[in-house]
Amino acid sequence: MATLTAPHGPAPVAALRWRLAAARTLAWALLMGGWVVLGALGHRHLPLWAGGLLPLALWLAAAAVAARVSAGWQGRPGAWRAVALMLAVASAAALAAVPAARGMALLALAGTAAIAWAGLQVVAARTVRALRPARGGPLLLPASLGTALGLSLAAPGVASLPLAAPGALLAAGLAIALLLPRQAVRAGGCVAAPRPPASDGAAQLAHPVAGAAWSPSTLARLGMLPMMAAMPVMAVWCSPLGAGAGAMWALHGAAMLLPAWLLVAAGRRLRPGAVETACALLLVAGALAWWWLPGLQAWLAASLLHAAAWSLAWAQPKPATGAAGIAQPLPAAGLPQAAWWAAPAAVLLLGWGLAQHGPAAAQAVQGMVGAVAASVWLRGWLQRRAPGTPAGCRSAAGAS
Repeated sequence: MATLTAPHGPAPVAALRWRLAAARTLAWALLMGGWVVLGALGHRHLPLWAGGLLPLALWLAAAAVAARVSAGWQGRPGAWRAVALMLAVASAAALAAVPAARGMALLALAGTAAIAWAGLQVVAARTVRALRPARGGPLLLPASLGTALGLSLAAPGVASLPLAAPGALLAAGLAIALLLPRQAVRAGGCVAAPRPPASDGAAQLAHPVAGAAWSPSTLARLGMLPMMAAMPVMAVWCSPLGAGAGAMWALHGAAMLLPAWLLVAAGRRLRPGAVETACALLLVAGALAWWWLPGLQAWLAASLLHAAAWSLAWAQPKPATGAAGIAQPLPAAGLPQAAWWAAPAAVLLLGWGLAQHGPAAAQAVQGMVGAVAASVWLRGWLQRRAPGTPAGCRSAAGAS
């Protein structure tokens, strides 16, 4: 059997790739489970704190800080395993104690759960990067499986179990500890520091061929953040439409995954700028849904359309290789670096808007995203039609 020489010793390529796929699945499950569990925690127990979005804001802030701090810490695998287990136990214990807590104790437990969850999420992402010698394994399948696992915590039969989320966290922490490589490498090896919080969006800001500073795909990534933060609120407010929270999350999970699968299947057959055009159309359609449909139906339709736009932006092929450019599984991955630090403030502002103005706050955000996407795409279209524009520049303008 072919072997791959890694810093932690020779290992079969297939075994390393399966471990990498398992680590990716866990990381995505923690990511989506964080949106579900922490969002529901805030909506049920802390509705007066930023409209119930305070735990999500703390989670985003803690993830950004943990990613930055862990980038400078090489640590032995044993230390990383201990950190993963301690964070899983802390978050699980805090979540289990939340229903019986009141007042400031409730706030402290919710904050502990959010911060520890964020730390575990960063350790999971680091585990994925620790298995980098197995690069070349599947990307979309583990992300899809992890998303399904995370969103399953919103299913009626699971969400009603008080220890479902704590038990899932403990299992995830143990699995991450088992998946970490046995031997650390101080520099440039398999336990390399995770990338700084700048990801695909930052690359687009710096690379004129990949896209302009405000491309429709970048806007789709930005628009996904408030949509996911508002999901627990929307799931409750849209329940008169006949769908519970589990069904709402399932619909959004489908909107987040199916377009990505179709895009990966299309591969190199896509024309330059096709993904940007599709993202712009979906974002504009989501904004217009508020005028086409009544109230809560418009919110649901706009969110699904914007989720589909994010799916295309998330999985669009990299210009150089044609491979799917799927971002790392962290809460704000795929966004410009500045957005990592602005995300918690944006979520708090959205929570205040939802508490004060209801669905009109979501309408304002989605309408603004759609309007900017339309103007950006129109600018790119005019640039492509400008006389004397070289063919290479037309391709670059098509992505703007």
